[in-house]
Amino acid sequence: MTDKDGNIQVLSVGNLAAGASNFADSAQNSPPATAMVKWWIPPIETGETVDHYCIRARTFSISDSNTYNNEVQSNIAYVPYVPGSFHMGFFANNPLQRAIPLELKLTDSLPKGWNVQLLEHVTNTILKPGESIRIHAEIKMPHNAGGRLEAPFNGSITGQFTGKISTSFSGNLFNASLTGYAFKAQMSVGTADGRHVDGKFDGTLNLDTGRFKGTLTGNIQSDKTEAIALQAEGCLRPTRAINIGQYHKGQPLGGITIQVQVPLPEGSCFEKLPPTDIYVIPEKSNDQDKPDIDNALELVKCLNVGKQEVCGVKLKSILVEIKFKDGGC
Repeated sequence: MTDKDGNIQVLSVGNLAAGASNFADSAQNSPPATAMVKWWIPPIETGETVDHYCIRARTFSISDSNTYNNEVQSNIAYVPYVPGSFHMGFFANNPLQRAIPLELKLTDSLPKGWNVQLLEHVTNTILKPGESIRIHAEIKMPHNAGGRLEAPFNGSITGQFTGKISTSFSGNLFNASLTGYAFKAQMSVGTADGRHVDGKFDGTLNLDTGRFKGTLTGNIQSDKTEAIALQAEGCLRPTRAINIGQYHKGQPLGGITIQVQVPLPEGSCFEKLPPTDIYVIPEKSNDQDKPDIDNALELVKCLNVGKQEVCGVKLKSILVEIKFKDGGC
């Protein structure tokens, strides 16, 4: 996995006690900054069609006695908010050398009124070694979603700190609750100057704009860790995701995360959502473009084909394969 600049992403977890985790399972949709890596959606070629993206992770530990459970692959797909029902297909497969039962677990961070279910009955399904089956998830979305925030409020945040330090930040908000006008949550963010801040947030949340304002009390980490209290103001984008995991004897084999791009309220300070249109229509060439035949002739001249006996030419996508007799046809 790389970021947009091609840098391979590495996450150092540190020492964990037996059975311990570096963050709670309930925060899977909004992990702290210390448990995240950056990844990007690669550009799609003209005419290319995909319906999801694959993310693969490999873990390493010095004292690992079982190296056969260190890889996991998950898939992610962005889907548009479409009032009514939406179907999303995905594959479950058996990468092992023996037959296994199909075990799927479904969790989500959807508001009340939403519903998600698998269309196929997979109970008691056995997958042969290497076998894959296609399964469909149906997401039912209410017509009044978007325009006003609804619980759960866990999600991405961006904003500005003021007080002892003044800097912009971005990260995640989790364990959030709104009681009356009192908005409380945990925040874990990174600052523009490279520091990490986490702690408890107390303040207010405007459900019409997604903007929050209040005080963050916690710790700031750079070269050292120190307690701090800062004024925080920014915007929240709640995560609307469905996680479908495939397991075998409690060990993850893979899965898919479907994130629904619900329209943000007017006045949000968030950037444009990732694209959901993954079907690319080839652009029409204009009259000023150089004809492709001219490019092909230049290629033939460069290869000096005229002085050799050609026995075959194959057109492969944008590649031309030319075989010569002395090279073995």
